[in-house]
Amino acid sequence: MKNKNLQKQQLLAEMRMKDYGFIKYLGIAGQLGMVMIISILIWFFLSHYLIRILGIGQIWQAIGIIMGVFTGMLGSYRLLKKTILKSE
Repeated sequence: MKNKNLQKQQLLAEMRMKDYGFIKYLGIAGQLGMVMIISILIWFFLSHYLIRILGIGQIWQAIGIIMGVFTGMLGSYRLLKKTILKSE
C-alpha cells in the first residue's frame, strides 16, 4: 500500500517537472485568434446596424471592419505584453 502511494507521488512529481510549453503557447495562440475575431465581429455588426438605422453609405462597413482589425491588434498586443511580463 505504501509502495503504491510512493509510486503515485513520484509520478505526480515527474508530471510537474515536464515542460508543457507547447500547450501554453497553443492556448495563447487561441486567445489571440479569439480577440481578433470577436473584435472584428463587434465592429462589423455595429457598423451594419448603423448603416441600417441611419441609412449611410456602405463605405462605413469597410471602415467598421478596419476599426475591428485595429482594435483586435491592440487587444492582441496587450495580451502578449501581459503574458510576456507574467512569464519573466
